[in-house]
Amino acid sequence: MKLRSICIAAVALLLPTLSATQSFAAPQYVGTMRFDSLLAGNGSGGEFAWTNLTLNFTPKGQGQHGAGPNQFVTFCVEESENIGYGQTAHSFLNTKSETTGVALKAETAFLYTQFLNGTLSGYTYNTNASATSLQLAIWYLQEQIGSVGGDTQAQTWLDLADYEVHNASGSWGETIGNVRILNNWTSVSNGAPSGTALQDMLVSIPLPAPVWMAGIGLFGVIGGSVYRRRSNRSPSTL
Repeated sequence: MKLRSICIAAVALLLPTLSATQSFAAPQYVGTMRFDSLLAGNGSGGEFAWTNLTLNFTPKGQGQHGAGPNQFVTFCVEESENIGYGQTAHSFLNTKSETTGVALKAETAFLYTQFLNGTLSGYTYNTNASATSLQLAIWYLQEQIGSVGGDTQAQTWLDLADYEVHNASGSWGETIGNVRILNNWTSVSNGAPSGTALQDMLVSIPLPAPVWMAGIGLFGVIGGSVYRRRSNRSPSTL
C-alpha cells in the first residue's frame, strides 16, 4: 500500500458529494432501527436486514433486495462488534467507525452504491456466496481483516473498486457520495452515544442533504492520511 497524506480546505454545507477524507463535526443522532435478520452471508456478516423505526430519513434501497417495506439491506463495517436479532439500536450518522476510528473509504462507498443500484457485476442477491464475498471486501477496505482469504469474487470487486476510484478513466473518484456509516449504540443520552457500542452499518442517505443535516456542519478540514492502493498492483498484493 502507498500512504498518501491529504489536507483538504473547508467546504460549504450541503454539497452533493463528499470526498473520502471529509467528516462530520460530530456523529449526528438520527433515530432508531432494529436488526431483524441476516438475509444471506456466512453467519457473522453479509446482507443485514434492518427495520427503520424512527430514522429521520429514508435509507436508499428501503424495501428492496429482499427487504420488507420498512426495511433496508446493508453490510456491517466492523468485524469484531456484535448485534443481536431483534435488538433496537440508537443510530448516529458518521463518516467513520466510532470505536476503531477508521474512515469510510471511497471504494467501500462505491461497492455499496453498486449493490443498492443493482449494478454490481457478478452479485446475486440473497445468496450466501455473493453476500459473503462482498462482506469480506468491505471488511478488508475498512481495515478489519488483512486479506480476503483467497475469495476470488471479493478480489474481483476490490480490483473493480480500486479502478473506479483511482484510475483517471474510472467513474467514481475519491468520494463517498451518498454513503455514510451508522454508529449504533444501546442507548442515547442528551443526544450523545451511551451504553454499549453495537455493530456499525453502511447506509445511503438522500442527497441533496435534507434540512436535518444543516445543523451538523460538513467539515473538510481534516489533516489525515488515506491508504491508496496502486492501480497497477497485482491481486496477490492484497
